[in-house]
Amino acid sequence: MTTTIGVYDSGIGGLTTLSVLMRRFPACGFCYYADNARMPFGTKSADEVKRAVNTALSKMSGECSRLVLGCNTASVTANPDGVFKLRPRLENFSPATTLVLATPLTLAGLRAKEKGFMTADTRELAVLVEITASLKCKSRLRPDMSGLVGYLKEKLPPCGVERVVLGCSHYIYLAEQIAALYPDVPVCDGNADLLKEIAESVFPEKLSENSARNASDVRPSADDATGIRNTDITPTTDLTEQSAAVSPAPFTAGEKYSPASCRDEELRERVRSVKMFFTGEKEDKKYRWLLLKLLEGYAAAFRFPY
Repeated sequence: MTTTIGVYDSGIGGLTTLSVLMRRFPACGFCYYADNARMPFGTKSADEVKRAVNTALSKMSGECSRLVLGCNTASVTANPDGVFKLRPRLENFSPATTLVLATPLTLAGLRAKEKGFMTADTRELAVLVEITASLKCKSRLRPDMSGLVGYLKEKLPPCGVERVVLGCSHYIYLAEQIAALYPDVPVCDGNADLLKEIAESVFPEKLSENSARNASDVRPSADDATGIRNTDITPTTDLTEQSAAVSPAPFTAGEKYSPASCRDEELRERVRSVKMFFTGEKEDKKYRWLLLKLLEGYAAAFRFPY
């Protein structure tokens, strides 16, 4: 029986998590639930977020065998049982030199300021990412967030940062721009830890099999019937340290998008196979376009083999 993984977010941010799940578990089925009628979550009350998450999960449970919150705010604020949650593990980092970028509600839930972490007021950023993505899709341009660099320079601290933690899935679309502001500083998110948790919980037998194969120096196939891709599951939270590991097809910011630029029909078919649900305006075209770009290697976070 095929495992179906459902991913929930308020908007396009969770597509970043969906894309890495599709890479790691290629034989699984996938659903995406966009609560875009309530976007953004980060400036809402905790009770509003909890109600929204509980409503969504009750609907998703009928379609999916595994549920994933691809939203840091939902994960930290609602924190429901029995689902996988995207969230940064701040206990792994030094507060004095770590910049945590997240929505106000996520920062409050993580108690980031209380713990001494560097923070910035980026409450408008998720909405700006959504607007930029919509404009790029309508104009048939490739996704490019460089127009938000001015906002980042205004909001982020200019120095003293030795690590950046992205605590909002929308911010991953800006990973390259953020990394450029802090040369040689690791940029991290919670996807690697999330993948490890899912692999260990859903496919524990497969992990044991992979370990035995690797110990015998037998190269496993790319994927098998269980749907788990045979690559190292150990969390690698740095998005910048492995930049040379993968070389996606390059593109020029502002270059016109056309179907011919897609790598192959198989990739497009995988995108079409994802079931998508919206609580507000149906933005199917925009979401599938962005998902395709993420799978092709757009955004620094997805240049690495999670």
